[in-house]
This record gives sequence, structure tokens and C-alpha cells, in this order.
Amino acid sequence: MDEALVGKGSGGDKEETRGPAFYALGFAGIAAALFIIVLLIAPAPPPVAPGGADAELCGGTAATSVNEAFNQFSKLVFAARNVSSPDFDANVDAIASCFATDTLVRFFNQNTGKLRVFDGRQDMRRFLLWVMKLVCAERSDVSELHSVDEGGRTVFIAWEYPTLGCKASTETYVYDKHLKIHRLNAFVDWPPLPPAEEAAAVAAEV
Repeated sequence: MDEALVGKGSGGDKEETRGPAFYALGFAGIAAALFIIVLLIAPAPPPVAPGGADAELCGGTAATSVNEAFNQFSKLVFAARNVSSPDFDANVDAIASCFATDTLVRFFNQNTGKLRVFDGRQDMRRFLLWVMKLVCAERSDVSELHSVDEGGRTVFIAWEYPTLGCKASTETYVYDKHLKIHRLNAFVDWPPLPPAEEAAAVAAEV
């Protein structure tokens, strides 16, 4: 078996004919194999726009319709669902780029009776870091309605959860002329956060 692994034949004189070129080729093959293994196990890089670092990932010059802009937004949100990923922060920044500079997000939870308001793109990172770590936001859902109105530049979606605890929810997106999210109104029926997490969320709003 050892002979087969090193490629040694039965003839005693074959070892003497192997020169530096043979061993150089063997080393190159090992190096190539290691490089391929590293590529396979390395984490996927954060989203990058085709036009380079300054190109847009979502809406703006990257989209030609409300539907396209919303699909770009949805893909970025899906990529960021793993909050433990090393690329999570980069993914959150990419999602924030989908919002207009003067955006306004209103998030009402019928279960708790609380309305949270997030104002301006500079506030979107705080909104996303909070909402994407909520229990219901991390659960799988079933889409009930997905309606796009290109003329009115709006998207209305409704969904429910197959598991207990999280109930049916809706969101309405209003886009501006640059295909950025100008308004987001969310109506959910989700159980409250544990006391410690709720206190941290309230503190973050101050």
C-alpha cells in the first residue's frame, strides 16, 4: 500500500531516474490540491456589486423597476438571516443601502401594542440589527400575498408562520423615484421579547 501511495514501481532502478523536475511537479500537485480545499471550506464573501465597490446593490442604478428593486432587497435579507455569520455586518450594510436617505420605518406589534419608529438611512442599521434578531424574524414563514404596484411604486406582502407563537403579519413598502425604500410600514403579531432582550432594545432606542 505504501508503495502505491508514493507511486513506487517494482523495479529497483526506477527511483534513481527521478530528477528535480519530477519532485517539482509532485509538489505543485499537492499545492494545487490544498488550494482547492481552502476554496471549498472558506466562507462565502459578502455581496459585491458587479460594477465594483461604488456600484449599488439594491435599487437606484441597479434596478429598472420596483419589482426588481424589491427582489434585490429580498435576496439581501435572505443572505443575512444567519446572524452568526462573519459576513452578517456587511450584509446588514448592504440591506441598509436599499433604503432612501429620508426613509421612515414604522413597526407595530399588535401583540405588545408597541410602535417603533426608525427615521433616515442612518437609523436603518439599528432597525435591522434589532428586527433580524427577533425570534419570529428568524423563523421560516409561508407567503400568503405578494403584490407589486409599479404605477404606485408600492409592494404589499402578507405571510404566516407554520409554527405556534408567531402569527400572520404584513408589510407595505413605498419606493421613491430612485427605486429606494421611502416608507416601510410593518404590522406584526409576535410574542414579546424576553425581559432582558426587551430592556436592551429599549435602551438602544434612547
